[in-house]
Amino acid sequence: MRLQNDLSVTMAGLFQFLVIICAAVTLSAQAPLTSVAPAENEPTTETPKPLSQSVFLDVKDLGTNLASNENWRSVWGSYSKSVTRARGLEISLRNPAKVPGEYVVDWYFFATSVRGGKRFLFDRDSKAITLPPGGIQKATVISDTLKSHTTRYAYDYYYYNSSYKSGTKPEGWIVTVSVEGKVIRVKTSGAQLDELYKKTDEFMAMQQPTK
Repeated sequence: MRLQNDLSVTMAGLFQFLVIICAAVTLSAQAPLTSVAPAENEPTTETPKPLSQSVFLDVKDLGTNLASNENWRSVWGSYSKSVTRARGLEISLRNPAKVPGEYVVDWYFFATSVRGGKRFLFDRDSKAITLPPGGIQKATVISDTLKSHTTRYAYDYYYYNSSYKSGTKPEGWIVTVSVEGKVIRVKTSGAQLDELYKKTDEFMAMQQPTK
């Protein structure tokens, strides 16, 4: 009789346990599923790649290109001629670093009057160059043309052994290489252009457009 009562109690407890489990499963099934959506437009931070901060610069002066045209000549030896000139440069860059280099090359051409006078900037340009580690690149640049005119009187009646000149001629050049806006290399055609580059205010003023 006691065994039967104990068995009844055990069966009743097991039944209650199963009812609780079923209720929990039902509530779990009815609960809405929630998920965490990935954040949109999350800022991504990329480490900037290192760039070369050095460069080897070499500039070869190709001289002045001359084109002379004789306008007239007399039997006495007098003459009139016109000359067209342009300056040429071969610019060489080499990246000595073990990382890529991004450079900006600027070149400036200067001239003077054939009769002497103040120097002026008559042509300039620039070029962006990217070099791999150890990379080399060469570029040939030619300036705008300059013209001059010469008239010489040898034994004419009114003019004796005299000449008249007008126009302009090339005088020199400056080449710079920059990295991220900072000039790291400079080459010039000579001491006078070295001095001009060191006079920062004067050099910058020459680059401004004339009114």
